[in-house]
Amino acid sequence: MPVGNTRARLLLTDLDIPPPSRSGMQTLSNQVSAKMTRLNTINTREKIEAVKSFNEKGGAVNPNIINVAVDGRYNSITIGHSKKPGQAASQVIGNACETNTKHKYILSAVMQNKLCWQGAWLRGKGCTVNCPGGHEGCTANLPVHAPLSEYDMGKSIGTELALQNVLIKYATIDGDGRSAAGFLKYCIRCGVLSD
Repeated sequence: MPVGNTRARLLLTDLDIPPPSRSGMQTLSNQVSAKMTRLNTINTREKIEAVKSFNEKGGAVNPNIINVAVDGRYNSITIGHSKKPGQAASQVIGNACETNTKHKYILSAVMQNKLCWQGAWLRGKGCTVNCPGGHEGCTANLPVHAPLSEYDMGKSIGTELALQNVLIKYATIDGDGRSAAGFLKYCIRCGVLSD
């Protein structure tokens, strides 16, 4: 179960620890979030280098070739339409997991988000705010009525991996996803293995 500021305050109260103010916890969460994002980026680059090193030790002709498995996870338990899964959702995260080593490291993660609590709060106060990115601290990166797109996630993942000199030879996807089509846009070599 995720622990946000409200649940963290309840947990501290249950432990007889005076909780900090809600705004103070939010400020601290924002600072930690930015640092965690930087740490995650560094860690992901290290994992990519570890996989390349594994390939090189295994005698690969080109250690930059990495096979991946890609899928998206929606925040909706109901599927709105069989042709467009997850359209009842407001968030989706796409992961690219390498399949060369036994560790199955996540090499890239992309988030599509239509939610912005700060924008909703500002609109409730009477401000004219059009998210995404219409104000400082906007967490939405898609307009509310835009469809969530596995194709765009695949494009973003492919771009991110291409910047780190990764060539995807085989991408394993589920049958209903279009992630591999997004990969093809940015990866020089890409074969698709559907499961």
